[in-house]
Amino acid sequence: MSSNLKFTFKVNGFEAAADELKAAIIKGEQSGMEKIGLRSEQILAKNTPVGATGNLRGGIFSQFHQDGPLMHEVIAISPPADVYAAAVNDGTRPHMPPSSALVLWVKQKLQITKESQAKSVAFLIARKIAKSGTKAVHMFDTTLDQIEKEGPGILEREIAVAAQAAGFGKK
Repeated sequence: MSSNLKFTFKVNGFEAAADELKAAIIKGEQSGMEKIGLRSEQILAKNTPVGATGNLRGGIFSQFHQDGPLMHEVIAISPPADVYAAAVNDGTRPHMPPSSALVLWVKQKLQITKESQAKSVAFLIARKIAKSGTKAVHMFDTTLDQIEKEGPGILEREIAVAAQAAGFGKK
């Protein structure tokens, strides 16, 4: 998983705009970035597996940041699932995970309730991972691809709404 998933936009003609229009554009950009964050959460949730606990999908969040004129929206996974989000997104090389970490998944997903049987199946799954690794889900990559397509339209709409609310564009 890339730790720097981003897209960039520029409002052409911003420097030449009147101060009142600049303020409206900035307000629209802020609103647009927050909406992009919420839309990214939706896309990411749709493409994220639930797992045994739901922590991965349930830990998705977005957070708006602004540093002077620079704005960005962080889309991430909160603890405790943040430690394995990259492995789910990117997949893993062959490795031997602790089978004890797979027992809950075996019980939840495979409906195996007997503890000894769940441990045995978890061990078999761990051995399979040791031979083959795990398959990548690409949920962050899919989210970035989709938000790169939708983001500019979201920003344009929010800037237009803010400009119209400030009295620009009315006839």
